[in-house]
Amino acid sequence: KIIEKSAFIFSGLREFTAPSSLIEIGDFVFNYTNLGDINFEPGSKLKKIGRNCFYKCQIEKFDLPSEIVEISDGTFSNCKKLKSFIITKNSKLKIIGKEAFGESSIEKISIPSCLTTIKKGAFDTCLNLSEFKIPQNSQLSSIGDNAFMCCGLTSFCFPSNLTKIGQHSFYKCRSLQKVFMPPDLKIDEIDKFTFAFSSLKCFSLPASVSRMYKCFTFCEDLILFEIGDDSKITEIDAICFHGSKNITIMISAKLNIKFNNTNYDLIYFWN
Repeated sequence: KIIEKSAFIFSGLREFTAPSSLIEIGDFVFNYTNLGDINFEPGSKLKKIGRNCFYKCQIEKFDLPSEIVEISDGTFSNCKKLKSFIITKNSKLKIIGKEAFGESSIEKISIPSCLTTIKKGAFDTCLNLSEFKIPQNSQLSSIGDNAFMCCGLTSFCFPSNLTKIGQHSFYKCRSLQKVFMPPDLKIDEIDKFTFAFSSLKCFSLPASVSRMYKCFTFCEDLILFEIGDDSKITEIDAICFHGSKNITIMISAKLNIKFNNTNYDLIYFWN
């Protein structure tokens, strides 16, 4: 029922079929193997896959068993051939661990509504990741530091239950042009370099955000930044938009926002 830690590490194993009775695969089990094909028998009871389990494997696709609650740290890290990763709607997955898919070739992923946490660097340098689907009833509450850094995402839709977006989370996502943040979003801070060096064109600040720091630096395509009359923001420093050359900031005349060290030529107010 359990495959022990490092069981096949550095072996020439190419194929593996997990029996339905298997409950746990330990840490580092398939590390540095030639494993290119892994399958799970129908009715899989697998609940845990250990840390760095498939690190630098040759697998091209993976269907996650529905009983898995957490994808451990580094599980699919450096899987350069991994393009397809399927999570079923009835999945019990709640956590995607640190660097779980870091530097893999995954192209798209749809998360289940029960997922709550994406940890630090989970999709770091997934250059081919262009689509990340989040259901409307998502319970996702936390996106860790560097979570999507240097990804190929073109857009991202944040769920309303989100309370944390870590620093550098979308740093150098150079294809990222659009993000949608719902009016009832619960985050109170956009941390440093969150969207730095992205290709965002427009951004509407969620009302809940009261602090921003260096989060839009070198967003050279950012031309419009909107702040509504229900905003909690009270202060904006020039460094927040450093290197964003053509930005227009539109804010409500009802707000009393202090602009520190700013040299923006275009700041419009509306009633």
